[in-house]
Amino acid sequence: MSDDLEDRLRRALTERADRVDPAPDGLSRIRQRTQRTQRTRSRSGLLRLRGPAMALAGTVALVGAVLVAPSVLPALSSGRDDTGAGPVSAAPSSPAGGAAGTAPGPTDTPVPGAGVNDLVTIWPYASRAEGYARAERDVAAGTYPDLTQPDVVAVTFVESYVGAAQALTAEPAGRWKAGLRMQVSRGDTPVSLVYLARVRVGNDAPYVVVDATGPTLTLTAGPGPDGVVTAGGLRTSRTALPVVDLRPPGAAEPLLTAQGTASGAEWGVVLVPPAPRPRVRTDAVAAWTLDEDGRVTAFAAESAIG
Repeated sequence: MSDDLEDRLRRALTERADRVDPAPDGLSRIRQRTQRTQRTRSRSGLLRLRGPAMALAGTVALVGAVLVAPSVLPALSSGRDDTGAGPVSAAPSSPAGGAAGTAPGPTDTPVPGAGVNDLVTIWPYASRAEGYARAERDVAAGTYPDLTQPDVVAVTFVESYVGAAQALTAEPAGRWKAGLRMQVSRGDTPVSLVYLARVRVGNDAPYVVVDATGPTLTLTAGPGPDGVVTAGGLRTSRTALPVVDLRPPGAAEPLLTAQGTASGAEWGVVLVPPAPRPRVRTDAVAAWTLDEDGRVTAFAAESAIG
């Protein structure tokens, strides 16, 4: 741009400005307008930031829901629960007082309405399904008033064989397969691990006995083709030979009682039930050892299906 053109443009702008008469509050209005503009820009920026922030908050809430849900869902689940054990401490890999045992797990046959699968049991019913059908009624009638208390169930079961004068107690020994173990003791002496299972889902459900293992007693039992029940195991001392008892589940009196006989490091007994026997039945075979004072030292029991 030439110097002459710059001079003419400067004079024209000066003349135009001289003709403008500013208002007395012009400066104040300029400042107010500037402040309004700044506030508008600030709100626009906040809105632009708030959208992503709200979206992020929603994402955090969703993540929180995903993290919390697994801890809640099992308690609300209506699916099949086959533990039937209740709030008992986790089982050790080998329960105290005896070997882990060979207690059967539940079958693949569901018990209608119970929420659990069927299971062979030995007291006070021959199966979990039978217990589901009868236990609630028997508890109400007082036939078996304490089936909902696992310690009482375990002690009552063992005492039904060895007598009530043994002063037995029981405490939880952990979950085990479809139920839980109760450690039955005489004073400080472990006597038996009794395996219990509930007849249905629910912390108020009655318990039934599946089997029992002794800390110094090995019991195996089973029927022969003619219904004769044989039982035997390993000897734990030269003097203590087990007493063996065969009876229907829940029966107050045995069908047969016999003393085991020694054969080297083993003991055995043959039990011939009175005829006629039904083609299919479940009997409880129990064996226990006593010391010289008649105090029980070990107890085991399992089913014999014939």
